[in-house]
This record gives sequence, C-alpha cells and structure tokens, in this order.
Amino acid sequence: GYDSFQTFRHSLAARPLYYSGSRLVALVVCVYFAQVRTWQDFVSSFALHRSTLRFLTLAAMLGIWIAFFVKMAEPGGLATIQFHTYFDIGSFCLLVGPFFEETVMRGFFYPAFRKASPVVVSIIFVFAIDTMLFHPATFHIPQALVGVCIVDVASCLFREYTKSLWPSITFHVAYNL
Repeated sequence: GYDSFQTFRHSLAARPLYYSGSRLVALVVCVYFAQVRTWQDFVSSFALHRSTLRFLTLAAMLGIWIAFFVKMAEPGGLATIQFHTYFDIGSFCLLVGPFFEETVMRGFFYPAFRKASPVVVSIIFVFAIDTMLFHPATFHIPQALVGVCIVDVASCLFREYTKSLWPSITFHVAYNL
C-alpha cells in the first residue's frame, strides 16, 4: 500500500517518469488551451519561429557561462564538476526537458502574462509557476533556486526580445550541459 508507493516514488526509476510525465502533461494541457489543431498552429502559438544564428550563439554561450558561475557559488564550487563519458536517462532528461519546459513556460505562460502585465511582473509570475510546477525541491536549496531564477529571467528576456522560443531553448539546454 502506502509504503510501496513511497518506495517507488523515491526510487531511481520514478524520477525520470515523474520528470518526463510532468512536462508532457503540462505541454498537452497548454496545447489544448492554445487550441492547436495543426503543426503550423503549434509553431505560431508557441513562437517556434526561426531565430538568427547570432542570438542562438549568444544564448548558448550565455547558458554555459551562467551555469559555470552558478556552479562556482555552490558548496564545493568547481570541484564538484565531474565529466562522465556515459549517457544515461538523467542526461537525456536534462537535454530534452528544456524543449518541453520552454514551450510551456515561455511559449504559453509568458505571452499570456505579457498580454496583461509588464515584462518584470510577467517574469515573476513565470518564475513562480515554473518553480512550483517543475522545480519544487529548489525551495530547500538556495543555490538551485537562484539557478532556476536565472534561467527563467534569461529565457524570458530572450523570448521577449527575439520573439522566438529557440534562443530560450538553446540557452536552457546549454545551461543544463
């Protein structure tokens, strides 16, 4: 009963299921409410328009740099970085997750808030929803909360000024590397 559920919930197998399942459910809900019927509706509704190579390169470089500096602020600093030559389900989630998260947060919620609120207020709302929906454990880890905040602010600003979701996705994937 309850004990077996708790054991599964905290097991290694449950984490990727929760991670991917929560993002997939959020995306499906957003697609439904955006009334997407065709691929073109999806591209248009979630701002998946082409972006310039300049913005994509800037987003990738900024993501790597910010991740480096956030890592320096963590206990143990750069000594905690480990380079592995394997690819596991956790690595897969870190690379694929931003496609879902950015589509939901910057493709759906951010423009919805921008219709009624200024940039700063919209970013605060997106950060609050993102933290509660995808990163609830960060409330107990200040460095992780700062990392989520930085990703949210930078991704929203990329979305705001490029009118495309691709720089936000690029930034987020680079940050997760």
